[in-house]
Amino acid sequence: MTAIHRARRPILALAVALVLFAGVQFRNTVIRALDGGLGVSCMSDAKQLVVAAQLYAQDNDGTLPPCSSATEFQAALLTYAKNPRQYNCCATGVPFQANPRLSRLKMSKVQTPELVWLVRETVPHDDQTYAVAFADGNAKRLKALPRHSVE
Repeated sequence: MTAIHRARRPILALAVALVLFAGVQFRNTVIRALDGGLGVSCMSDAKQLVVAAQLYAQDNDGTLPPCSSATEFQAALLTYAKNPRQYNCCATGVPFQANPRLSRLKMSKVQTPELVWLVRETVPHDDQTYAVAFADGNAKRLKALPRHSVE
């Protein structure tokens, strides 16, 4: 092997390492972008479930649907939110949790609906955030889960 071939080896190894590094960075960027898209979709689903719960309340003298379990919540809202995939986080597959303290509560008892969560994820996404939808219909991604509160 000539001296020229030996001199090219480190350059070739460096080039391969750079290509591999760039590939990994590209992959990570794509994954983050896809997860961000899923996060938006989960927030949209959570918000739609709150709208369904608000419609349920309008049809039931201002009383929110039963929220003691995911199954009970879904059964009550099927008339208003017909897509069964809406009831689960699209990234984790885990059902959204409805606030059990709001179960069959009159909407008029919720004095600050913008601060009281109605639907939330229970498992974080890869970015360690949760989709949370509040009783007023607002939805956000939060780093920490809100407590079970009515006020």
